[in-house]
Amino acid sequence: MFKKILILMVLCFSSSAAMANPNPWMRVCRIAEGFFQGLVVEGTKDQFLWTCSFDNSFVGADEFFVYKTDKKIALSLNAYLSGVSSTASSCESLNATTVRAEAISGQMITMCQFADGSLLDLSSLKSGYKSPLNSKLDRGLN
Repeated sequence: MFKKILILMVLCFSSSAAMANPNPWMRVCRIAEGFFQGLVVEGTKDQFLWTCSFDNSFVGADEFFVYKTDKKIALSLNAYLSGVSSTASSCESLNATTVRAEAISGQMITMCQFADGSLLDLSSLKSGYKSPLNSKLDRGLN
């Protein structure tokens, strides 16, 4: 009897959790074990950068979704995965624009916005692909 109740609870929770994520960006982010959040652009109260975060790595939710579903690589992810970003000193050195934004935790994040609108945080870009600091992001991308 206890097994049946437990199975029923798991099924109910699973179906309600799936219904709680109608946003495809949010759903793909959570499946990859990321945390979907809006970063508030510095100096504004209502301008958000929608991201999927993996510990201290922040990637734009749209490009993460497209990468995971269509395997198309945005400029931000191309810079990260190719390794060219690990020599970067700033977003501008990667032909990107610096955008400062605040996470839910209150932490200020320096995001790089590329010509195609894609986003990735500068710290992750600088530490590079396969860095231990980015291990959760790397797992999320694979």
